[in-house]
Amino acid sequence: MKSRLVVPDASVVIKFFIPEVLSDQAVEILTLVQRGEIGLVAPYLLYCETGNILWKKRKQGEISSKEATEIIVKILALPMERTPDSEIVERAVQISNEWVPSATVYDSIYIATALSQRATFVTADNKLARKISHEHPDFVEYCVPIQEYLDRRADGDLNK
Repeated sequence: MKSRLVVPDASVVIKFFIPEVLSDQAVEILTLVQRGEIGLVAPYLLYCETGNILWKKRKQGEISSKEATEIIVKILALPMERTPDSEIVERAVQISNEWVPSATVYDSIYIATALSQRATFVTADNKLARKISHEHPDFVEYCVPIQEYLDRRADGDLNK
């Protein structure tokens, strides 16, 4: 059976390693990956965004420089297929300009990755997910908040 692919954004991946609101749900997704039930795919942008989150957390005194380095090494080691941004940036710009005007090109890179990989974009940013589904209802199947993704899996609404 082919694994269902998930495109996690930085708001999800950072929660694999730093306890925050929705970290339990993020760790549940990581557990599904480790059991081989789902696969991860992400744009290269993910690494820049998670690196920036770690920089910000270090600057705010939430983590040390050593912890930031250890976490980015773990993120780089995740079993995640990488999609070069150059392959999807044109579609991301189109998404931001024509389909979901309130989404930045950064956000649209994740949507474009999900569309190109026939995957589900999972975010811990509920506000972003609502904006996307409101502005382009066809994306409801491709862009979901993390808890909704887990609920759909539990209900059998997603491939297991």
